[in-house]
Amino acid sequence: MCKNSSNTLRFLTLAVTLTAANGVCAQAAGGATGSLEGPVVAGVCYLSREAVFSNAAAGKDAGVQLQKLVTDAQAEIERDKSRAEAELIRVGVRGNISADKFTPEQSKAVQEAQAVQQRASQRSREIEATRASVLERISTAAQPLIAEAYQRHGCGVLLDRGMVLAGNMSHDLTADVVKALDARVKSIPVTLQRESATPAPGKR
Repeated sequence: MCKNSSNTLRFLTLAVTLTAANGVCAQAAGGATGSLEGPVVAGVCYLSREAVFSNAAAGKDAGVQLQKLVTDAQAEIERDKSRAEAELIRVGVRGNISADKFTPEQSKAVQEAQAVQQRASQRSREIEATRASVLERISTAAQPLIAEAYQRHGCGVLLDRGMVLAGNMSHDLTADVVKALDARVKSIPVTLQRESATPAPGKR
């Protein structure tokens, strides 16, 4: 148990960690500079996986579903946080009271508050694991389509578009892969990958 009960009021905020799940993956900024195109390099092709994830229908749909998971998790934690904070106030837990001076009722309120912190961290990990799983599934679906585009364009090497500072992007496979992926997969069901549940306040 924390020595200073004020620590129990420092709840983990989900917003920063979980808002990363707002989209499946943000489209990469940067890439080759248009004014520095230069000649076409035979056999050199480019692909932005990030752009595939964010522009494909399956990626957009998954992003909407992930955002709902974020919103639901934030609402859940905020509800439990408000309940736990109210209980701390009701039983008179203050920052100037050391843990060894707590009454049984105060100790229970502190434990409930700490449980909310743990659940907030758990939800964050669960949503990140879910996001990673979605990216992996989209990547798996796109892989054979990338291979087909690679062969069709006569590529000899495939570079990450986001790592290219300048160059002629005539053999950018990204749009072709997005189009092919859209024709094959419109959506991917997203279900929160839960860890072992932490009991809600008052349910232990």
